[in-house]
Amino acid sequence: MYCSNVVRTFLVDAPKQVNRNYETLLGMYEACLKAMVPGRPLKYVYAAGVKYLREVGKENLVSSLPKTLGFGVGIDFRDTNLLLNTKNTVPFRPGMVFSLAISFSGLKLGENVRASLNSKSAVKNLSEYG
Repeated sequence: MYCSNVVRTFLVDAPKQVNRNYETLLGMYEACLKAMVPGRPLKYVYAAGVKYLREVGKENLVSSLPKTLGFGVGIDFRDTNLLLNTKNTVPFRPGMVFSLAISFSGLKLGENVRASLNSKSAVKNLSEYG
C-alpha cells in the first residue's frame, strides 16, 4: 500500500497581511513546482523558493522558511532520503512522487493589525502565525 497526502488551506477572517503572505506562498509554490524537473538535484526546489522570495522583494521571509519544503512519498509516507532541503543532491527521476509543503513560521501579527480586526475575530488574540 502506498501513502498519500492531501492538504487544504482556508483563510477565515484573515488580516490583509496574512492574505498577502499567503499569496506570496502561492507564487513560491509555483516556482518550486517548476524546479521539480527530472535530472535536477532535489535542492533546486529550495533554491527556487528562496530565489522567488528575493525576486518579489520578500527576502525578509526567507528566515521564516522551514528546513525542508517537502519530501518524497511512496511506501513510506516521508522518505527521509528524498527531503526537499538545501543540501539534497539526489536527482529528480520520472515517476517520483513528492509532497511539496511550503510554509512560513513565526510571523508576527502586529498590535495595530489585531486592533483593526472585528472584536469577535479569533485572530484578534494571535500575536504570531505561520
